[in-house]
Amino acid sequence: MNFGDDIAVIDRLVALDPSFQSVGREDLADTRSDLAKAAESDDFILNAMRLAALADNGHTRIIPNAAIKVVPARFVAIGDAIALGEAAIPGWKPGELQAVNGVAIEDILDRAQPYLAGSASRRRVIGACLASWPEALEKFGVPPGEPVYRLSDRTGEVFDLRADTQRVCGDAFYPASETGALRATPPDAPFAYARTIRGAWHLRLPSFFCNTDALERDLSAAANKVLTDANLPLVLDLRGNTGGSFLKALPLLVALCAGWNGHAAALLVDKFTFSAAIVFAALAKTRLPAPVRLIGEEMGDRATFWAEGGTEVLPVTGAAFRFSTAFHDWQTGLADATTPAEIARHLVAAGPLAPDIRATRSLWDILDGSDPPLAAALAFLGASA
Repeated sequence: MNFGDDIAVIDRLVALDPSFQSVGREDLADTRSDLAKAAESDDFILNAMRLAALADNGHTRIIPNAAIKVVPARFVAIGDAIALGEAAIPGWKPGELQAVNGVAIEDILDRAQPYLAGSASRRRVIGACLASWPEALEKFGVPPGEPVYRLSDRTGEVFDLRADTQRVCGDAFYPASETGALRATPPDAPFAYARTIRGAWHLRLPSFFCNTDALERDLSAAANKVLTDANLPLVLDLRGNTGGSFLKALPLLVALCAGWNGHAAALLVDKFTFSAAIVFAALAKTRLPAPVRLIGEEMGDRATFWAEGGTEVLPVTGAAFRFSTAFHDWQTGLADATTPAEIARHLVAAGPLAPDIRATRSLWDILDGSDPPLAAALAFLGASA
């Protein structure tokens, strides 16, 4: 195949994306030369992923999902494991992935690191889909042939799942915006909803992506509900929130800063908390009128990153190039020439945004309906009363 048109798009976007400024010219040239050597679409996409990953920026990456064929199984980075959450394979059941065709999943992910963009937590989020992509598995040392997955159940007992079924388009099991849900298409939910639990407000914020007024409507309703008992402590739950518009979410924070009087707040975050949700966490940490603690996992990006930009589909392979144009620094609060004014005016020095209390939720916790990170947040709020 001739991938010249895809290479032209990649060259143009790499030149536009300032996150590549720190990449050595020789490294970039060597990696780009591999693009022209690719004979098959999957090989080209993998080489393009490696080139984009040189920027070491979570927003700058090749998104292969809609352009590849995968085994009909959804693997997700849950807690410290890679979990099977959904499949269209006879006899499947949930489990934690141990190996594929005899190769340990952690070895596969280690070999894939140069092809995955961003921080360690971000690489784990976007790397889970490799377990369903046979061409990628072979590139990372898995013997060829239909995958045989070795998994473990909640007791630690291992079982094998043979994937001798027809492949499907990758985005059927892996949406481009990965929330960490066990199913690729989770049930619809409001953009914000609040409830009381053990004497505290639990305010769930699953997404800031919306092209209608539904986001602002749901955020306003949730803020009004919290302010009906403004003296209760607060849990702001940003787990699985992959971003959107933090500017549209600001009115919620303004309302809480003006009317909420609780003695402490907890921010629940995980490796899927990304982009505008990280910005919201930085602003909440620095602006809420009470002590705030981050509880959960390392978020899906560092406090300093490149964002905005956009996405272009490569015309030959159909993979998408997510590129960046704007500098964000929520650690020290500094802007540069690429930072849009509407962002720069909100920048704060929030520090590294690492969890103050680490807590994870396993596959088995999710299936059982238990929530250790939320329990840790409520324990903090109780202890700080």
